[in-house]
Amino acid sequence: MKISIAGARLSHLAQKDKVWDSGSMIEHVRTVFQQLEKAKRKAQLKTVEKYMTVRSFECFEKNCNTAKSNSVRMLKQVFILDVRLKNKKKPDRFCSLLKGLETRLDNIIPFVVSETGRNFSERWLFIRQGEWWILDEIKSDNSKLKNIHLLKYFL
Repeated sequence: MKISIAGARLSHLAQKDKVWDSGSMIEHVRTVFQQLEKAKRKAQLKTVEKYMTVRSFECFEKNCNTAKSNSVRMLKQVFILDVRLKNKKKPDRFCSLLKGLETRLDNIIPFVVSETGRNFSERWLFIRQGEWWILDEIKSDNSKLKNIHLLKYFL
């Protein structure tokens, strides 16, 4: 098994500061994803404002208001792609890749997990504020990732 540069860097950083613990970071990504999906379904967008920077919340709110969806998204995998320490211009940050399945609500049978639908892939950038990671950017990932060794976590 090969470990990525991000994985090696994370191991080193976690020894010095617990905020870089990869398990906690992955769990935080998963929690934020679930909160965003819940907020979209219930049309209660303000409930997720605390997880995001002002800029990312404005984009999220705009996208939710313009694109009404009758689908549900299930997260399958989370990858840590890159970690960066703060510099003069930017705070500590990490980039994660989320992969999952988007299913139309009318295709869901109660109490049965559907494996039909459209795969999705997104890159999420988090920045550090104190001991907390805040979502700064979401990008849809349309390209196929090939021959890249990632630090991989299955949910």
